[in-house]
Amino acid sequence: EFARLTGIGIDNTRNLAYVSDATAQRVFSINLASGFVSLLAGSGIAGNTNGTGTAASFRFNINRVDDTGAGERGQGLCVDESGNIYVGEQYGISENNSDIRKITPGGVVTIVPGSIIIPTSELEIGVPSGLTVTASGDIYYTQGVSTMFQGISKLSDGIITRIAGKRSFEEFTDGNGNIAAFTCPKAIQHKGEYNYIADASNGALRRVNAAGTVITLAGVGRNMTNTYSDGHLPPIEGSYRLPISFT
Repeated sequence: EFARLTGIGIDNTRNLAYVSDATAQRVFSINLASGFVSLLAGSGIAGNTNGTGTAASFRFNINRVDDTGAGERGQGLCVDESGNIYVGEQYGISENNSDIRKITPGGVVTIVPGSIIIPTSELEIGVPSGLTVTASGDIYYTQGVSTMFQGISKLSDGIITRIAGKRSFEEFTDGNGNIAAFTCPKAIQHKGEYNYIADASNGALRRVNAAGTVITLAGVGRNMTNTYSDGHLPPIEGSYRLPISFT
């Protein structure tokens, strides 16, 4: 039984799925043929300890993954071509600190070099909300805390680069680099030359190329979408409500 899942991914063989559970503070594997669930890593106590299996600890965000504006800190999971799993989490007790962890198929947990962010100002805050990894090992991740940086960053060879997005409250703008704006982006998937992003509060699917140019493929933005649970507008043609995951 699971509680608050903050990430899900499937390995290249399509034999195993992996989920991160914020209530349990653990990562589980699921055999897709039998449905059998196994504990891969995590002690069950929040922390950032490296180790193998239950000797390791995680600090996943405990808000629901569909919490708008509140649940975008320390989430996301992806699997690389070798079967390694990557998860986003909060680093230490401050909700503004973050890192990315790597988990081998054998359950060995380490911090991805260069992924720790301990901001000295609000401009530097960038807590992962969704992750994807390329064949070359580059990690792209979304960050989506309202009034903080909202967009996509790249972690390559221990260096973090912001690709697109900016510090914003609630905006919806296509464009290049820091001209583009998102509102609580969540899931991200790398395919071919592009990254595809579920821009949750905008109810939109966005596409970003390597140069940081953002276009909208579907959706009309939060001001035209019944975004929140209590609703302020009826649904209209072309609108989506809180897309938070896709594959």
